[in-house]
Amino acid sequence: MLALLGLRHGNAILPRSADIPGIASLLVYAIAFTFAYVSLGAVTGSLILFPTVQLTLALIATFRGAPPSGRARAGLLIALAGMVIVLAPGITAPAPLAALLMTLAGIAWGAYTFLGRGAAKPLARTARNFIGAAPLSLLVLLAFPPSASSLNGVILAIASGAITSALGYVVWYAVLPRLNVATAGATQLLVPVITAAGGVFWLGETPSVELLTAAMLVLGGVWLTI
Repeated sequence: MLALLGLRHGNAILPRSADIPGIASLLVYAIAFTFAYVSLGAVTGSLILFPTVQLTLALIATFRGAPPSGRARAGLLIALAGMVIVLAPGITAPAPLAALLMTLAGIAWGAYTFLGRGAAKPLARTARNFIGAAPLSLLVLLAFPPSASSLNGVILAIASGAITSALGYVVWYAVLPRLNVATAGATQLLVPVITAAGGVFWLGETPSVELLTAAMLVLGGVWLTI
């Protein structure tokens, strides 16, 4: 999808050395995200992922001399409190390895988001990142081949790759230059709520009181930050 669009618009789509950080962060995010969600529910995974993204972006901004405001820091702490509820021992606690992988995915996505703030040509930049990461991801596929594939699974994989990932990431890189780092991190914290709705309506999940409380804390953190 990205190669076709890039060629149609005359963009340079072959990866270059400057794209290596973006390719690496995208690859780590995709692999960690994929294996983490084998053992995590949709809501639990997103409530681990996006507070980690926000924390990563806040730390990057601080190291670069532009720390978040007091209100943004308060929002971050509230959102992280929601994450603590998800990870606390009890009926909601996920498998440790899966939680660790999702945390790694959040760090990688935070890095990918930060790198995208300087993207002058979001379509070309995203295409090069995906084209660079694809061959490496195939090596992972060969190392961990699926036990079985269904037509429905293949269709969902194509839709996830060509539409919601390829085109969605182009849109994300297009708007990032217009957002400050704190806002970029905070807006992504709305995703757990969207994911929760999808988990309930499409996957038959029943969020617990703890998960609903965590989601409310995440939303409160978003409100304070932006």
